Amino acid sequence: MLLGILLPPVDGTVSAASSLTESATTSVPATPEEMNDRFPVLQAHVNSRLMGGNVRGFGMLAQYDSPGPQEIYVRRVTQPGQNGTFHYNPITYVKVIDPDGNTAAYYDLTDQNTADHKAVLTIPNGGAGIWRISYYGGRQDDRLEIGIPATDIWGVRGEQNLGVTETTPVTSYLYLPRTVQKAIVINYNPSNPSLPSSVSLYDANNAPLGTTQWVSSKRRNQLILNQIQNHAGNVWKVVHSGVAGQSIAFDGVPGLLTPTPEAALALRGGTMEADGGLLVQGPVQAKARATMYAMRNANFNVELDWDGLEPSDSVNSQLDTLLYGAYGVLSTLKDGLAFQNLNAASPYFGAFPNPPQTLTDLDARLSWESFLYGPRLSIHEPSTLSTAAFADLPLNPAYNNEALINRAVIGSLFHIAQMQGDDLLRENTLEADDYPISHTFFIYPLSIALPYMQLKDKVDPATREVWRQGLLATGDKLADFMSYQSNQWAHIILGHLYTYMATGEERFLGYFERMMDSYLNDYPDRGKHGQSSTGYFLEEFGPDGNYEELNLVNVTDAYYRYRELPGARVDLVAKMKASIEKSLKFQSFYYFPLPEGAPYQPNDGTFISPTAMNSRNQLHMMNEGYPGEFAAYPEFPIAAARYAMTSDPGVLGKAMIMPYVANTDAWRQRLLTWGLDTKDEGFPGSGRRLAGYMTDQILHAYSLPKIAAPELLPAQQEEGIWELPGLFAWKKGAMYGVVHYGINPAASQSKFGGAPMALWSPGTGLALSSMRSNKVANIQSPADITFSAVYGQDHNGAFFYTGNDSSTFQWLEQDESFEIVSNLAKVPGQLKWQYELLEDEVKIKAELDTNHPVTNAYVNLPFSLYLKDAVQTSDPLAQIEQPADGKFIYKIGNSVMEVTWPEQVEAQTAVVATNGYGNVYNLRLPLSAGSQTLEFRMKAYELDDPSEQPQEQGDVKLTGPSEIQSGQSFDLIYGLSNVSSSVYAKSMTVHFDANTLAFMGADSLQPDFTVVGSTYAPGKVRILQASTNPAAPVTGSLNLLQLHFRAIGGTVTTNVYVSDIVAADQFGNELSLNGGSGLQVSIADVDSSELAAAIAEARAAAAAAKVLNPASPRWGYYPQSAIAALNEAILTAESVLNQTGASQAQLDQAAHTLRLALTAFYAAASQQAGVGDLAILAANYGATNGSPHWETLRIFDLNQDGRLDIADLVAIARRILGQGA
Repeated sequence: MLLGILLPPVDGTVSAASSLTESATTSVPATPEEMNDRFPVLQAHVNSRLMGGNVRGFGMLAQYDSPGPQEIYVRRVTQPGQNGTFHYNPITYVKVIDPDGNTAAYYDLTDQNTADHKAVLTIPNGGAGIWRISYYGGRQDDRLEIGIPATDIWGVRGEQNLGVTETTPVTSYLYLPRTVQKAIVINYNPSNPSLPSSVSLYDANNAPLGTTQWVSSKRRNQLILNQIQNHAGNVWKVVHSGVAGQSIAFDGVPGLLTPTPEAALALRGGTMEADGGLLVQGPVQAKARATMYAMRNANFNVELDWDGLEPSDSVNSQLDTLLYGAYGVLSTLKDGLAFQNLNAASPYFGAFPNPPQTLTDLDARLSWESFLYGPRLSIHEPSTLSTAAFADLPLNPAYNNEALINRAVIGSLFHIAQMQGDDLLRENTLEADDYPISHTFFIYPLSIALPYMQLKDKVDPATREVWRQGLLATGDKLADFMSYQSNQWAHIILGHLYTYMATGEERFLGYFERMMDSYLNDYPDRGKHGQSSTGYFLEEFGPDGNYEELNLVNVTDAYYRYRELPGARVDLVAKMKASIEKSLKFQSFYYFPLPEGAPYQPNDGTFISPTAMNSRNQLHMMNEGYPGEFAAYPEFPIAAARYAMTSDPGVLGKAMIMPYVANTDAWRQRLLTWGLDTKDEGFPGSGRRLAGYMTDQILHAYSLPKIAAPELLPAQQEEGIWELPGLFAWKKGAMYGVVHYGINPAASQSKFGGAPMALWSPGTGLALSSMRSNKVANIQSPADITFSAVYGQDHNGAFFYTGNDSSTFQWLEQDESFEIVSNLAKVPGQLKWQYELLEDEVKIKAELDTNHPVTNAYVNLPFSLYLKDAVQTSDPLAQIEQPADGKFIYKIGNSVMEVTWPEQVEAQTAVVATNGYGNVYNLRLPLSAGSQTLEFRMKAYELDDPSEQPQEQGDVKLTGPSEIQSGQSFDLIYGLSNVSSSVYAKSMTVHFDANTLAFMGADSLQPDFTVVGSTYAPGKVRILQASTNPAAPVTGSLNLLQLHFRAIGGTVTTNVYVSDIVAADQFGNELSLNGGSGLQVSIADVDSSELAAAIAEARAAAAAAKVLNPASPRWGYYPQSAIAALNEAILTAESVLNQTGASQAQLDQAAHTLRLALTAFYAAASQQAGVGDLAILAANYGATNGSPHWETLRIFDLNQDGRLDIADLVAIARRILGQGA
């Protein structure tokens, strides 16, 4: 039975789009009647839903005898120029695949310039079997049509979802392959959830299985049917109602809808049986699997010949060192290769599990044959292997290594074999994720394109052709796939360039040029893709230190390689170069040289730079984890300056991880000596994975002529003023400052605004540094703030802070003073920052103007405590002098960054942990209660010889616990140290953060030196003491006061210090004493939930345990001694849980100890299984961790996924048969 639908009138001409045809000729007949005779089967689809990254399209499968369909009708109805979310003509093509998986025709409609274009494609003769016709791309709401010659065996599917039209069969049929486990049906875009709109399923006996229902949390209709294995091999009926104009998608089953059950059985959803007993989803996939399976007995034993290799053999140490270190390709081979699955019978043959998973996890994982894809695998490992075998360097024993080449091939072909039927690289299910292709952006360039480009001439012709076809299929499906962030899109673009360079297929050069053009030019500052006008690449709407480098390394690599191609567009090469320069220019404002003499700190990377503006990650702009600036350094002066900033530490240092940072020959020689000594076991026992996937990019960059001389960075210049959109920087005298006020408040995790982002001087290095908070997405109190901002309470008492605001810049006096005004996001009103630029200093005024009164408003200024005073210590390099009399000092050596403000303004301080870069010392200055303003100055200067500075007489000390629990009371002891005078009276002020500590009182520790008076204000208390015994004054070193506090809030590090200490002798002479740096106290909420949960789990395990009879062992039974030991461990843990005043450390240790006991208990379970155990599992098949008696059944959940299923049955059976785990 044919589905006959009248074709629309044909215009009788071939539009300009036909001139773009590749490997297909076209014609259009004159009459609709002839068209209906030639193409009686017509299906149409509408792009009603573009899935994440712009995935869209549809296709048909049809069975023909030889010589195949010979011609196919196509039509596209669109709105030229109306590109919507696309900023270019979206790539659109029709691709015809013959039964052997070869591309029979490719027809490009991308630059269609008419609203309605029709064509007939002439298809070369081919063999009998199933032909695939796929549309890719198009604009939102495009109508795409396929007409095919007469056949009873055909089907239509969405690729990835099907836009339902009048041609879509209301009743259709769906094949369930032998591997089916679960069916997921989704109806997207219901315009009104209250109106009837559904897809219903019926089994082979026409019994109803279910109907899609509205799920408000996902904004869609869906139906999920679990445990449907008994339907395998059958055909279901699908009936849709009210879904015209919407889209439907299937997961867990091939979503091919056929007009008859017979067609469904004949087409089998497009699936094919492949070598080794696996079910794949198309002919290209089948060929990839067959190639892999044929290699099952190939040499995978990597043996490298290190004999005779010496560092002195290096011809170019800069290139040779790139092979070594954690991010090289050789030093982690031994550990990394152990994670590759070499079991040819496994669907995951060739794959690497994603850390921290292991091969055991891979064995227990549900097969992708079930159409239920799991989390990502092998996203880049094949390129580490291929680069190791490809790099022709004198100190590379892996060059041309047969086993490495074989491993790279199966690692790459794994992805092709498990592709979806429409050639989409999948991960996760539509049930869990509407964006089930997240890491395609890594896999395409790094696991398929680059390895093929490197190794295609090192494999046999048959393997090369299969690999090539798989690469082309993958790349075509990702033609204008933008992914979710800029760096991901850049990876896809680079993958197209690699594919063109490896295959010579011109359309991939077109994909690359179109996408790179758009990436560099088309996206606004408020977008998520491309490059902002400020210069940074957009990641989640803003800048990011980590992903800036990832974007930059991809653009730089593409720039170097593309410009070498014959016919490379001069304008595009220039745009790419300008883009690199823009990124580097932006980053250069965040390149802060270290203060002279700062010790090398190999474990934390030494450099520090602000991170508050980061939109996704905590890594700063000077981080070296991705080699963006390093790849650019041969040609770009700013990158050359950054490359030179890293000092040779005299040891391996960070080059042991990132070999590209080694910038002296001596450093590189040390790395080569270590690398050749440790060989492919550079990190023995660490379990390090393969991470050399960018080595080829850096090898290529470092092979280029070094034509760039380092440029003076902004911080290094004598003076200057720089303006970028959203960023202002200046250098006057010793003071260098940056204000990043932002251009896009949509970057919700970025903290911009008009407050100072960074203040630096040559002597102090980066002093003020606005940093990303540990609670960046959930900032609820001052204790969460680590960035420059104003915070306070609004008129309802709710906490607010600034930083997610839309701001504007204007000069008040050119080159002398400026103003930034922010429209506040969290409290209605404006915040105005005014800056006056002076020699060595800056004068700043903050003025808050809100629609409703605010209270407790403070300016927060974060000073970095990141640099340490020696290698591997926790003591900060900076010395802090507590604020007093309107002054605060941040000092390194004799270099000072000083903050001053009106003396009557009482400062607060707190030490708060940042996200990834140690602590900041927050100086908190209140705005005046009336005008809500504050003026302060920041100045950089050098002290004279410290020996010439006047010294205060004597000092004081403050001692007490450094760690306490929230709610706990504690005491601090205040005393004198080395006071030579006789003290008869003394006054002092104790400062603390009233948000975190409550002052409970003070007691004298000397019977004749009494507390005679005190005054209290929030955050400080002044205490007067006097002698009551004229014969016994206070002198020397002794304790005077016991200060009582109670911790009242949150997890935070706070500071208690003493200021304004005045002592008087018997003659009334007043002496000022040094208050010292105070005492840091870390407060932590006591959380006993982990211990309680461990006890509950252990009790349940003990209660469910069955005693082992050694004469008749059973699976999962326990020796009596193991049960007794666990019960004893439970009693010990409960004693700690019930202990009043137990510290967090005690609770954590008790939980840890009990977990170890529980692990030992589980390990003691009998591993012998019998048929009886198999029967118990079978009788409870499908039970989950929510089922009754789960505690007794969990012993059969061998893969620990919370469900008893086929994987557990197989695992038990293997143990019965003595085949191990």
